[in-house]
Amino acid sequence: TGPQVVTRFADGTMIIRLSRPAVSITTPIGAIYYTGPISLTWIQAFASPPSVFVTATKSSGGLVWGGTLTPTQFGVDGLYLQAASSGASAAYDVVAIGRWF
Repeated sequence: TGPQVVTRFADGTMIIRLSRPAVSITTPIGAIYYTGPISLTWIQAFASPPSVFVTATKSSGGLVWGGTLTPTQFGVDGLYLQAASSGASAAYDVVAIGRWF
């Protein structure tokens, strides 16, 4: 699922960060467009589901934003990027923050 950087702290906090290459955003839904669901597996499991943040980077073709459906301690099956126009694309960063014990 791409290179992931894991940082674990003595207090039990774990942060996993990854960057992914650009994907095209072409599927219409109402007045916006989105990617199909993107699945990610954490290289180290969290003790419980983490908070997950998605940031679109290096976008082209319009404004792009991202979000996830319910993440689990093992990964996320429903990460989506959305855009106001068809044909937009964006690379994206994902940060998951939770506990490792």
